[in-house]
Amino acid sequence: MRHDWEDQTLTNINRMEPRTLLVPFSNRDQALVGDATQSSYYQTLNGVWKFGFFPNPQAVTEGFQAEDADLCDWEDIVVPCNWQMEGYGRPHYTNVQYPFPMNPPHVPNENPTGCYVREFEIPEEWDNRRVILTFRGVDSFFYVWINGALAGMSKGSRVISEFDISEYIGVGTNRIAVQVIQWSDGSYLEDQDMWWLSGIFREVSLSALPLTALYDVFAKPTLDKKYKNGLLTVDLTIRNFSVKAAKGTVEAELFDPAGLPVAVSRHSDEELFESPLMENFNLKAEAQSVITLSTEVKNVLRWSAETPELYTLAITLKDARGNVLQAVALKIGFRSVELKNGNFLINGEKVMIRGGDPPRVPLRTRTRGDDRRHPRRYSSDEASQHQRHPDLPLLQRSGLLPDLR
Repeated sequence: MRHDWEDQTLTNINRMEPRTLLVPFSNRDQALVGDATQSSYYQTLNGVWKFGFFPNPQAVTEGFQAEDADLCDWEDIVVPCNWQMEGYGRPHYTNVQYPFPMNPPHVPNENPTGCYVREFEIPEEWDNRRVILTFRGVDSFFYVWINGALAGMSKGSRVISEFDISEYIGVGTNRIAVQVIQWSDGSYLEDQDMWWLSGIFREVSLSALPLTALYDVFAKPTLDKKYKNGLLTVDLTIRNFSVKAAKGTVEAELFDPAGLPVAVSRHSDEELFESPLMENFNLKAEAQSVITLSTEVKNVLRWSAETPELYTLAITLKDARGNVLQAVALKIGFRSVELKNGNFLINGEKVMIRGGDPPRVPLRTRTRGDDRRHPRRYSSDEASQHQRHPDLPLLQRSGLLPDLR
């Protein structure tokens, strides 16, 4: 029998389609503050979990994922972490060779496996909402169970994995169990000059969406041909989880790096106004729609590595009576990236990229030759390290990367 972790035709079970990570807030003001811990509809699962470590998947304690499994003799581990850094297994560095004999899609039978279990609480106000479980990074293959029921599976250690667990939970105490397997067929694609480290190594969280939800946001901030004014297009995916039709309004507002509202226009030849960009929606039962909003920002503060100016885009979803259903906010940077006459340009200025060895050096924002008469120079680790090992929310919060997909 072929194992799921050796089946290259199976990449996931029940994993949701990729989307922008959004923390749902009750109102716009909370969203602008951006403190996820203050949202009534967000819960982190970081912290202490029960942990069992086994030499291979076949050795895992039978039934550990059951609701009533007694795991009092298991040790504690703090999530997120790599289990090698907590004394389980060993770190493994490889350069050009694979860390195991090549026989794709098969991996060794001796395949270290870590099992995680913890309990969490679902408050009453989350009842009648869609609850989304989010893993931001697990290396390299995992199953997840909720209250003993298999909720999903995912591969791709740097892929954000989300699961709708609404059907598996109830108000009150619930149990989550995760089985992480170190090697999978995906390891063949992820092999590179790097340290092999395993486990739940990035944040785990829950979020509760209303039945009519702002499900996805794709913001595309650019510059005009003179690199002076900003052009913003936002695609908003609104999903109706309900069995009844839903209608309402979605509003978008832009705030500058100082937190002041930005006057916008729908088209370049229109007068500026400070009211939100607004569009109505009308959805059939269990349907979704994409609404596109566009605007121009005069004399925009441009984003670059030297001046990482970030605007805040606040989006509010309201029902037909004007009640706020959901509010979100995300950071965006207005910039232009082009290839002209063999030159790589950022905001119309030449950039020179030099060779480097990304995995052995940390991400940096060093620059050379900042004089406008000379092209700006970056090492390749600065340009590509975040693509090879991305923690995009961290990069966005620190101003090193605007909100891109």
